[in-house]
Amino acid sequence: MRSEHSVEASRFVPYLPVNIGMLLELASLAVLIYFIHHVSQGIQAENLIADVGAEFQKPLPVLFPERIGLPQGNVRNHAVYPTKANGRQRMS
Repeated sequence: MRSEHSVEASRFVPYLPVNIGMLLELASLAVLIYFIHHVSQGIQAENLIADVGAEFQKPLPVLFPERIGLPQGNVRNHAVYPTKANGRQRMS
């Protein structure tokens, strides 16, 4: 449309809307290329596994606030089994 030539010398061509349309066309093409790149990166196995692992790690501190395997101050983590003498026996 920008280079439309006609026999009539006084034919009106709206340059501003045509230029804006071309800019929108280029922007749409750039967004399409970005979308294709984003999808192709997102479906790769290592990226999927990393995303699933990150989503799995997020709720763990809320579900398990204590740090398993590390000392908890004065709290002793020993199993207690019943005996005949005192009713309980601590196993360390």
